[in-house]
Amino acid sequence: MLGAGALAALAARDRAAGAWLAAGGVADAVDGVTTVLLWRSLPSRSRWVFAASAAGTAVASGLICAGLRPR
Repeated sequence: MLGAGALAALAARDRAAGAWLAAGGVADAVDGVTTVLLWRSLPSRSRWVFAASAAGTAVASGLICAGLRPR
């Protein structure tokens, strides 16, 4: 839902796009921390996918937020 809200806000050029992206980035960062904390209990083949996905989307959200200019 956070991704859909961010896409809708970006498409509408809404000022709330940054807030949507920041919320998504925070959620992804929490997912990354949770992955690290539960590392040993995750399936060995999947844990790297979980970690890379969470880290990648958190970084992408941050970079996009940094590139948004207030209007």
